[in-house]
Amino acid sequence: MVRFLHSGDIHLGMKFKNASFGAEKGKVRREELWQTFGDMIEYSVKTEKDLILISGDLFEYSTLTIKDIKRVKDTLASAEKQHIIISPGNHDPATSESPYSGVDWPDNVTILNQNGVQQVYIEELRASVWGIGAMRNENELKSELVKIKSVEGQKNILMLHGEFGSNGDYPLPSIEKLIELSMDYIALGHIHKPEFLYKNIAYCGSLEPLDFGETGPRGFVEGELSTECSCRFIPFAKRNFQIVELELTKEMTVEKIVEELILSTGEKRNDNFYRIVLTGISPLFLDMKALETRFKREVYYLELIDRSKPDIDLEKLSYDNRGNILGMYIDSFSDEDLDDSVKKDAFYAGIYALLEGSDLI
Repeated sequence: MVRFLHSGDIHLGMKFKNASFGAEKGKVRREELWQTFGDMIEYSVKTEKDLILISGDLFEYSTLTIKDIKRVKDTLASAEKQHIIISPGNHDPATSESPYSGVDWPDNVTILNQNGVQQVYIEELRASVWGIGAMRNENELKSELVKIKSVEGQKNILMLHGEFGSNGDYPLPSIEKLIELSMDYIALGHIHKPEFLYKNIAYCGSLEPLDFGETGPRGFVEGELSTECSCRFIPFAKRNFQIVELELTKEMTVEKIVEELILSTGEKRNDNFYRIVLTGISPLFLDMKALETRFKREVYYLELIDRSKPDIDLEKLSYDNRGNILGMYIDSFSDEDLDDSVKKDAFYAGIYALLEGSDLI
């Protein structure tokens, strides 16, 4: 039996410069990628994995420092009894200028080729790991894959970095073509969402989610190869990104909304990034700032997006105030303006200013 751990899309060294959660939390997040990576390697040692498969984008080539390179090397060296195979991705290509070619990697680490298929035979496991770095040319990749021949009497594993479909920058052949290769397991990288495409073909997903485009659990795949493949996804990330939609009603108070959000976000909300989207009909003069301040105490990070409509009958209000400043103000905005979040906020702020202290409604 061969016991393996399949990871990828770790993006060590990522700066999070354009992240919506800002520079301070971005700096923390950068370090958390390192911590989870170290925890994963430690996990593989404790659970006595034979193989660690990293299917591309281990690090960010453009932002990795010399100190970072040493940290990667030392972390991998700590798993001295595990065979570590790395297939370069599009963020960490194995070019002549990359750290892959300029570092004396530990003996237990093998970096696969960027431009041609490579077979790594591990005698003690009676296993071959086949793979190739991320390639943009689909025809060149196909011509390389035909060189792969599943070997009887041993375990055969394939590592690739790319995506299915003709629109991808790093296209892969169809799943049917990969199944025809008769591999015991195919470890894919590049798509950050974990997914089993077939019983023994999987995207491990990103080890830690990087932004609100990566909601849901993140981690790695672990498994065993004996007479067949037995594998499973293991959630392992320190934090998750969650988008929660809450429909408001005009009777809700700030505390009632917070109560509903607490129920919607669960017990681990103090660990996670949340984007809360408010819809429905909000109470008139609802203090959004007070709501945001109150719920921020409940979560690690909060983005509050208000897509609700205040409890105002605009048609009636415009009719009842035709000819005065309020009626003219309402009529100066179109339906298209109110579809724009910035213009909508400005519109209702103006209405609130005109209504406060008046008896117009």
